[in-house]
Amino acid sequence: MKIVSYLLALSALCFSSSAYAITMGDFKQVECSLPIFSDNGCAVSANTQCFDGGALKAWEKITGLSDSWTNTSSGEAILYKDEITYPTIVNLGGTNTAWLSNPSKDTDFWKIGSEIVFTPETVGTTKRDMFSLKPGKKVTVLEASLGANYQLERSDKKNGDYVGLVKFPVNYRSVNDTTGKAGSLVNHLECAAFKLSVTTAAAVTPVTPTPPTTPAPTQATKVKTGAADTFLFMGLAMLLALAFMFARKRKTV
Repeated sequence: MKIVSYLLALSALCFSSSAYAITMGDFKQVECSLPIFSDNGCAVSANTQCFDGGALKAWEKITGLSDSWTNTSSGEAILYKDEITYPTIVNLGGTNTAWLSNPSKDTDFWKIGSEIVFTPETVGTTKRDMFSLKPGKKVTVLEASLGANYQLERSDKKNGDYVGLVKFPVNYRSVNDTTGKAGSLVNHLECAAFKLSVTTAAAVTPVTPTPPTTPAPTQATKVKTGAADTFLFMGLAMLLALAFMFARKRKTV
């Protein structure tokens, strides 16, 4: 399975006992024994692979999903059209977590890889469409249609909690080298778990406002008085008294 949104590098995981190999983006392969996988239909098996899908924020989309199938066996492998199972997403976050599938219908969301061309096969009275993959060859089995995506709509989980699991099955049959007949159905399953990424706002230290400074009242200018002023007033008073006396004498004469 590839997810274009997270694609940084490719790593091929090949198994000599299987006709299947997966190319994954920068997802780290992890043990399927982890409870998040074993409790959700991805139990430990030779045909099960589990991956850490990384973290998603609310309203973030998972886009560009596709899967590459590589025949790592020494014989032919067959893919029957009527045995194809579409991928699904499992909600791991409970009732307050919601995912959207756009489009919601599997046949609109997924399409057969352009390299796969089915041909009719008749065995007895049974007619089926099949695709044969030679040893060492690789094709894309299913890929998301243009614009198709899974979107995390909401979640009340904490940062780092698991909220979703993409399950990507590929069903095929190995051809017996001796008889030339297709063997039993092999159900290969890939599971990628996604965690919630919650952005925590930085703590803000409250700022205590500085009270306004009240300006000091303006003081009235005081008139200074001294000894010189006192003598001046006394002299004026004496002159006024003398003038009054002369005025009375003249009036009397």
